[in-house]
Amino acid sequence: MRRDESGQATVEFACVLPALVLLVAIAVQAGAVLVHELAVVHAAREGARAAIVQPGQLDVERAVRSASGLDPRRTQVVTRRSPDGLISVEVRYEESLRLPLLEVDLLRFPLRAAVVSRVEVAASEGSRERITTTV
Repeated sequence: MRRDESGQATVEFACVLPALVLLVAIAVQAGAVLVHELAVVHAAREGARAAIVQPGQLDVERAVRSASGLDPRRTQVVTRRSPDGLISVEVRYEESLRLPLLEVDLLRFPLRAAVVSRVEVAASEGSRERITTTV
């Protein structure tokens, strides 16, 4: 006697499907983390540019937030100025790896980027002009 195997493929697919969906969801979230990492680096660079042009901390934070598109509640901006003309802007962002349908945080970790720029003053035909270099 032969056994009826007509639904075997469907049962196997139903067993494997949740694992496949979980892997795809994790891959999508990992891509989002990479996008946020790039946004943090870009925000730090924009913050350093703003710190050179506009000395106020609020101006730097505004530049960081407008350049990045990151959640402002999870973004922290630290600006330091040294006496020798260095400006440091550090952007910290609290990232979480989430399951999209369940809205559960699987893993929380910080993303961080720092940019140090030097403000150099050079004499140019009797006028002073600002030259910035990013380290």
